[in-house]
Formats: sequence, structure tokens, C-alpha cells
Amino acid sequence: MLAVTVEEGFTGTAVLEADCRDETIHLEPGDELRIEREHDDETCSYDLRIDDDTVRRETVDATEAVTLRVTESGSIAGATAPA
Repeated sequence: MLAVTVEEGFTGTAVLEADCRDETIHLEPGDELRIEREHDDETCSYDLRIDDDTVRRETVDATEAVTLRVTESGSIAGATAPA
């Protein structure tokens, strides 16, 4: 449902808050995080913060999969595709 990768050269802070798991995840350079659906119709709202600024906030619905990459510069590259 949601995948986030942080490039090795990134030197800031990256934090993902995923409402569907009720947790805050601090990501380090080189980290890869995957949140899989626990059931077919599960949705997930999330906030991705870089250096304390919210850079991405959205809801992944039951028919989508989102892949995000935090680049070395802290910008976000991403794609949403059918699940």
C-alpha cells in the first residue's frame, strides 16, 4: 500500500506518521519502509515530514499503491499506481 525509501546521501530528518498503523516512524538514510494492507479494503492516511515541514499528506485508498523516495536533497519523488 505504501513504500518509502530514503536515499543514503540524505542528511535531514524524515518522519512518517501513518494513521492506519497509529504510529510515527523516524526514517534514517538508507531506510526502506513498507506498509502492507492488513485487509483488502484498507485505506491509509499519512503525513511525510522532512526537517519538520509536511511535504506530503494524502490518503491511499483501497485500490492504490504509493511509492515515495526521499532524495539526497530532501525532495520527494513518488508515484501512485493501481494496487
